[in-house]
Amino acid sequence: ESVYDQPFSDILAAEVFTPSGMSSAGVQQPPPSGGYDGPPIVMHLASGYNGAPGARQEAMPKMYVIPGAGGLYATAADVGAFARALFSGELLSPASRAEMVRLPPGSEKGYALGIVVVGRDEERFFRHDGGTNGYVSWLQHFPANRTTVVILSNYGFAPIRDLAAAVVAAVAGPPRASATEKDPR
Repeated sequence: ESVYDQPFSDILAAEVFTPSGMSSAGVQQPPPSGGYDGPPIVMHLASGYNGAPGARQEAMPKMYVIPGAGGLYATAADVGAFARALFSGELLSPASRAEMVRLPPGSEKGYALGIVVVGRDEERFFRHDGGTNGYVSWLQHFPANRTTVVILSNYGFAPIRDLAAAVVAAVAGPPRASATEKDPR
């Protein structure tokens, strides 16, 4: 915001969402003043839930407090569009993209600059998972066959790694053991 002299949401819209074709993505904004203290209302955003299957509790995310760490919302199509733009060179220069996925010499797995990198050459893939109050997500990209897996859930207790393993096996073949294990960071 200091460098651009604009709000974070405007910067993301101009530099990431629009160039990527992310038509439904946005940054959660604080609710209007006037006494309402619940989660902000975002059109078409699914309510998030915590708890456990059969004992769910509605989440009250107030991620506008820390917008860069969970305050974004997007559809699966938006996340797929972001991955396509990121890995096709539309968002980053080739040098920046190479730096983003660079691991130390001899490493075949690790957390690079904001993304988990697993493997070398044709076997290499990239992924990131995450979550916030009432929501979990998974993104995995296989550059060799330009396949991207996106899983979003509004159940904070969803077994995201198990879901990812099943989807990855269905679309990209049986994963190696490291395809869905815990992040090395």
